[in-house]
Amino acid sequence: MSRSRTAARARNRTAAFTLEGEVACPARLTVGDLRTRWRQRRADVVFHCLKAGPQPHSFSGPLLRDVVADAGPVFGGPGRKARAGFVLAVDGGDGHGTVLSWAEIDADFGDVPVLLATDMDGRGLEAEGAQLVVPSDYCGARYVSAVTAVRLTGWPRVAALMARDLPAAAAPRTGLPAAAVSVDGE
Repeated sequence: MSRSRTAARARNRTAAFTLEGEVACPARLTVGDLRTRWRQRRADVVFHCLKAGPQPHSFSGPLLRDVVADAGPVFGGPGRKARAGFVLAVDGGDGHGTVLSWAEIDADFGDVPVLLATDMDGRGLEAEGAQLVVPSDYCGARYVSAVTAVRLTGWPRVAALMARDLPAAAAPRTGLPAAAVSVDGE
């Protein structure tokens, strides 16, 4: 086997993702890290795909909220209200991504057991990378394969990004002209 193919396989076996954003301890994590540092949970799901029909799978891995909690989220204040304004953006290796609210996965709110899967159907995911699994979803649209990044972001920053990137055509939905949309109460 050529040296470049060996190096490519070695890279694939250690697929990693970054945990970043408003956290005290950003990290780079592998499937091995997820498997050894956090309690493993199991989720049996059926994704109802439009083209392929029902697709049953079994996943195991730690809860997303446990992994992010260990990175020290900086919620900007104590209490539930501060946590409710945060979102998690998850990027995948194929360019697909999704967003979840922190309240959706927080035990004080939605308590949805979202996994960063380390195994799928009894097969380890070291080569592919961790998979985001939202077991409560009817379809697998928020399933993100080969996770490359998980970012925690608070509402003021999310609102600023939305205001900056919001197309003018979307302004009528607010009932205000685009120039009247404010950020942080301005």
